[in-house]
Amino acid sequence: MAEKDRLNGIPFTCSNRRFHTNADKGKPHGSGQTRGSVFDLPLVSSNGYTLWLEYVIDKTNASETFWLMWYDSAGSPTIPLSSVISADQMKDMTSRLADFIKLDGK
Repeated sequence: MAEKDRLNGIPFTCSNRRFHTNADKGKPHGSGQTRGSVFDLPLVSSNGYTLWLEYVIDKTNASETFWLMWYDSAGSPTIPLSSVISADQMKDMTSRLADFIKLDGK
């Protein structure tokens, strides 16, 4: 793992103080990888990095939510912070993104 993918020398993980990837659900990122991904393939793949939507558990109340997480080519998380979002927030976000890029062609 690259030094840039560490915080105070400690590698990033799929867990932080409040949230962790729910490895009991979903799909693995690849052969030998931990489960937790919503999809079989990354949302984005660019220059050896991939962006995944993952099932996440809130440690404070055990509720399920999601986060977007970037991984390097070795399958290690590359960011120390998470972008936790609910299903309702994803619906709103995708609606606004669709309007922005005009997916419907109108």
